[in-house]
Amino acid sequence: IEWSWFRLQPVNARMTRQRFPNHPPRWKLPWGFLENLYIDNQVYDLEVVEYDLYLPGWPKEFSGLSLVQVSDIHYGKYIHKDFLRMVFDEAKKLKPDFFALTGDFVSHIKDIAPMEGLLKGFKAPMGVYALLGNHDHWADGQAMRKVLEGDGIRVLQNEVVYLKRKGKTLALLGADDLWEGKKDVTPLLNAKGDAKILLAHQPDHFYLAKKLKVNLQISGHCHGGQICFPIIGPLVVPTVQGRKFAAGFMREKGVTLFIHRGIGGFPPLRTLCRPQVVKLVLKTA
Repeated sequence: IEWSWFRLQPVNARMTRQRFPNHPPRWKLPWGFLENLYIDNQVYDLEVVEYDLYLPGWPKEFSGLSLVQVSDIHYGKYIHKDFLRMVFDEAKKLKPDFFALTGDFVSHIKDIAPMEGLLKGFKAPMGVYALLGNHDHWADGQAMRKVLEGDGIRVLQNEVVYLKRKGKTLALLGADDLWEGKKDVTPLLNAKGDAKILLAHQPDHFYLAKKLKVNLQISGHCHGGQICFPIIGPLVVPTVQGRKFAAGFMREKGVTLFIHRGIGGFPPLRTLCRPQVVKLVLKTA
């Protein structure tokens, strides 16, 4: 479910494929007592979804460029290695031009070391990029960065990567966490390119995306609200914009924003808010 009534400008995003991989029945659901209350916990009910996203002003040389986003893993007791291996295998099957892993890999410092090696094997022609989220910083940002880099993933903290295609340049901007990361965004402000994408863990970085005049921002952080209800939608969304930034697509002042629902979270409960792996194919509007 996308809470689309908050969109300020129409977004031309067309779903082209949607799958729901089955998880093994041996994965015991957290908080099993909820079944007696007729509450369906979707914490392991992964959605794999692909969109064609049409962007105004997107250079034709980059039309068809694809990315796969995974966000808010929150590895730990309930978001365990077996589940994450399934998630990562599904992501790798999508074979994008680049991967964007947009932060909050763990919730606690004790879970950083056990993640070593878990993210190995991500490969894409244009690279694999990650951000640190607020929980990563709270746990131990430097240790989390070391694990990611050890698995061959480039971590961006207010840094820019320039990607070339057909004689044109895409500036891929990676913002550090809005709450806990580095505050100097000068490298992002100085970025030049024929097209720009901002990776930002928190959707509240949208103010910066509009200032930078990027074509697209992709974020996570909010878990889609995680616990949602029919008609009402999510009750709690941890952004200054509230439910407007829960999940999905929106557009404002010429900038498109996509907010990923994430994989994990606490409490280990998801209702009407499946974890997801998302592929975006960016096309010229």
